[in-house]
Amino acid sequence: MLASESVLEKLKDIEAQLDQLEKDIQDRVSSKLKADAMEIHTKMDVHLNRMDELMGIQETAKLQGNVFLNGLKLEFS
Repeated sequence: MLASESVLEKLKDIEAQLDQLEKDIQDRVSSKLKADAMEIHTKMDVHLNRMDELMGIQETAKLQGNVFLNGLKLEFS
Protein backbone atom coordinates (compact mmCIF):
# COMPACT_ATOMS: atom_id res chain seq x y z
CA MET A 1 0.00 0.00 0.00
CA LEU A 2 2.81 2.37 0.89
CA ALA A 3 4.53 1.91 -2.47
CA SER A 4 1.36 2.67 -4.42
CA GLU A 5 0.79 5.82 -2.34
CA SER A 6 4.34 6.93 -3.12
CA VAL A 7 3.80 6.32 -6.84
CA LEU A 8 0.50 8.19 -6.68
CA GLU A 9 2.21 11.17 -4.98
CA LYS A 10 4.93 11.19 -7.63
CA LEU A 11 2.31 11.09 -10.38
CA LYS A 12 0.51 14.03 -8.77
CA ASP A 13 3.79 15.95 -8.58
CA ILE A 14 4.50 15.20 -12.24
CA GLU A 15 0.98 16.29 -13.18
CA ALA A 16 1.44 19.56 -11.27
CA GLN A 17 4.78 20.13 -13.02
CA LEU A 18 3.20 19.46 -16.40
CA ASP A 19 0.35 21.86 -15.63
CA GLN A 20 2.86 24.55 -14.65
CA LEU A 21 4.93 23.87 -17.77
CA GLU A 22 1.81 24.17 -19.95
CA LYS A 23 0.93 27.48 -18.28
CA ASP A 24 4.49 28.79 -18.76
CA ILE A 25 4.45 27.83 -22.44
CA GLN A 26 1.06 29.49 -22.96
CA ASP A 27 2.32 32.66 -21.25
CA ARG A 28 5.45 32.75 -23.42
CA VAL A 29 3.50 32.14 -26.62
CA SER A 30 0.95 34.78 -25.63
CA SER A 31 3.72 37.30 -24.91
CA LYS A 32 5.40 36.53 -28.24
CA LEU A 33 2.11 36.89 -30.13
CA LYS A 34 1.40 40.20 -28.41
CA ALA A 35 4.88 41.48 -29.28
CA ASP A 36 4.47 40.37 -32.90
CA ALA A 37 1.04 42.00 -33.10
CA MET A 38 2.43 45.28 -31.74
CA GLU A 39 5.28 45.19 -34.27
CA ILE A 40 2.84 44.59 -37.14
CA HIS A 41 0.57 47.36 -35.85
CA THR A 42 3.50 49.78 -35.72
CA LYS A 43 4.57 48.90 -39.26
CA MET A 44 1.00 49.33 -40.49
CA ASP A 45 0.84 52.77 -38.86
CA VAL A 46 4.07 53.77 -40.60
CA HIS A 47 2.75 52.59 -43.97
CA LEU A 48 -0.62 54.29 -43.47
CA ASN A 49 1.09 57.55 -42.50
CA ARG A 50 3.30 57.32 -45.58
CA MET A 51 0.26 56.63 -47.76
CA ASP A 52 -1.50 59.69 -46.29
CA GLU A 53 1.61 61.74 -46.98
CA LEU A 54 1.76 60.54 -50.59
CA MET A 55 -1.92 61.27 -51.11
CA GLY A 56 -1.32 64.78 -49.79
CA ILE A 57 1.58 65.21 -52.21
CA GLN A 58 -0.62 63.95 -55.05
CA GLU A 59 -3.39 66.40 -54.13
CA THR A 60 -0.89 69.27 -53.93
CA ALA A 61 0.50 68.36 -57.36
CA LYS A 62 -3.00 68.25 -58.79
CA LEU A 63 -3.80 71.69 -57.38
CA GLN A 64 -0.52 73.11 -58.65
CA GLY A 65 -1.26 71.62 -62.08
CA ASN A 66 -4.69 73.25 -62.09
CA VAL A 67 -3.18 76.60 -61.10
CA PHE A 68 -0.62 76.26 -63.90
CA LEU A 69 -3.30 75.37 -66.46
CA ASN A 70 -5.49 78.25 -65.32
CA GLY A 71 -2.48 80.57 -65.68
CA LEU A 72 -1.92 79.32 -69.23
CA LYS A 73 -5.59 79.85 -70.07
CA LEU A 74 -5.41 83.43 -68.80
CA GLU A 75 -2.17 84.07 -70.66
CA PHE A 76 -3.52 82.84 -74.00
CA SER A 77 -6.99 84.32 -73.76
